Amino acid sequence: MRTHLQLVALMGRQAWLLTPALAIGLGLCAVMLGQAVVTAEIFTMLFSPDPGDLTTPLVMLVLLVLLRPALALVRELVTVRVMASIKTDLRRRIAEHTVRRGPVAAARGRSGELQSVLVEGVENLEPYYARYIPQLGITMINSIAVVVLLVAVDPVVAAVVGGCAIVLPLIPRLWDKALTARGTEHWDAYARLHSDVVDNIQAMTMLKSLNAQHEQRRRLEDASNGLLAATLGQMRVSLAESGISAVALVGGPVLALAVAAARVGSGALAPAAVFTVALLTFELFRPFKELSAHWHAGYLGVFAGGRVRELLSTPLDPEPETPVESHATAPLRIDLSDVSYRYPDTEHPAVAGLDLHVAAGEQLAVVGRSGSGKSTLASLLSRLVLPSEGTVALDGVATTDLRRTDCVRQVGLVAQTPVLFHGDLRTNLLSAAPRASEAELHRVVVATGLCQLAEDGTASTALTRDIGERGAKLSGGQRQRVALARILLRRPRALILDEATSALDPAAEHDLLAELRRLLPEVTMIIVAHRLSAVRDLGRIVVMDQGRVVEDGDHATLVAHGGLYAHMVAEQQDRLNTDASEVLSTPAIEGALS
Repeated sequence: MRTHLQLVALMGRQAWLLTPALAIGLGLCAVMLGQAVVTAEIFTMLFSPDPGDLTTPLVMLVLLVLLRPALALVRELVTVRVMASIKTDLRRRIAEHTVRRGPVAAARGRSGELQSVLVEGVENLEPYYARYIPQLGITMINSIAVVVLLVAVDPVVAAVVGGCAIVLPLIPRLWDKALTARGTEHWDAYARLHSDVVDNIQAMTMLKSLNAQHEQRRRLEDASNGLLAATLGQMRVSLAESGISAVALVGGPVLALAVAAARVGSGALAPAAVFTVALLTFELFRPFKELSAHWHAGYLGVFAGGRVRELLSTPLDPEPETPVESHATAPLRIDLSDVSYRYPDTEHPAVAGLDLHVAAGEQLAVVGRSGSGKSTLASLLSRLVLPSEGTVALDGVATTDLRRTDCVRQVGLVAQTPVLFHGDLRTNLLSAAPRASEAELHRVVVATGLCQLAEDGTASTALTRDIGERGAKLSGGQRQRVALARILLRRPRALILDEATSALDPAAEHDLLAELRRLLPEVTMIIVAHRLSAVRDLGRIVVMDQGRVVEDGDHATLVAHGGLYAHMVAEQQDRLNTDASEVLSTPAIEGALS
């Protein structure tokens, strides 16, 4: 019962939309009850010594028979419209909740599992909401109405039938534990297979390059067999339950007729009344049969609904109710004071006791070894995550007091692996700034070197270039250039480049970053870089290690200091020298030099 109440509550304000379907269903039951009463009256008149005029009851029966399919058609039309609205609302809420959780939280799950909940999970709720829930109310009200009608015929028969109506819904409850276990196993197997398929499609290039498709095929076959086993296991339990329920549905009317026959034999009930008892009893148990069918049709929706409810109940970062009004266009000042952040389900914080102060309009680099907290710093500055401790402030306002949309308007983040959309270059650029003019589009295309996408080298032709799904028709460096052009159209007050040029060769990376600094001389710019040669010309370089700032200064000062930065510079220089010597030592190169 608790599960059903939670699933009904999941609909929220949309639950009232089920009222018309319930009302029409009750009207349909009333028509069927009327049909049963009129039919019983006709049979009674036919078997009486003086039948009388059958015109009126026959006309009523014809009208009721014609009204029944009309109501059934209206109910189907209403149900389709209602469920379209409910499913749209659920998918909107799931999408909005996922967006509010942000990319950091969403990335810690599997995209295939989220897709299965958003698509199939919500779809599986349709038979549960559209059929089972209204039928539950219809069955209860119809049972009460039939028992009341039977009381007028014979109280004893009414008591027996009413007792059957009370006991019958309790029989499936004996199987709830087994069905719950099987249903959970079935949905988990389905979601796992769906996620594996999505993962393999996304990683097709990697699988082929590693010749690992055969192993992945075997894993998919195992997952598919697991789903088949879970499905068959659920069906075995479900069929056993439905078989017992079917016997009970037949036994109820048989018991009612047996009691009625005994009452006729004792003289307490007129023989003609058996027609009324038989037809009314059938109409009492008919909704139970439909309820059982709707329950099995919507059973998977119970577990899908549980996943939807679980997803919607995941905690969100708090946001202030009222946005902070800020129309400033000046460079942004950034201050981090004793900031710590730990990702969920991890033991150690990604950053701890982090202090960093960036003046408005300053351009600095953030470097460090892998895992030092550089990307976490970028996520904190763009409010993708909120600090566990300490304060991240933009122009003196803590990010906890800012909405995510407020931060997006002020801080532009370009990640190392940007996500591009299917379509041409213009479509991708306009996704970030729908109102950008043609002149602005041309400006950012030229500034980021995207004219190379066009055969004639013009920005106009480059904007029409189809880039494919997720930028499949572009190189890694070109995808990063598109991401940079896209964020430039937003004209942020602060720009964070999280290894956003790592796919470019060193010379192209140096030139592009120099061009960005020239175009945005007054924008606060933080460049997170792994390749130190790209940022050595900046006036300030911040070195991170184990989530803290351990060094701060310009290139010459940090090298002279002999600390972590100096070691990183030496390591990268040694790697470059080693690579160069390996190239020069090849036979072809040695022959050319000699």
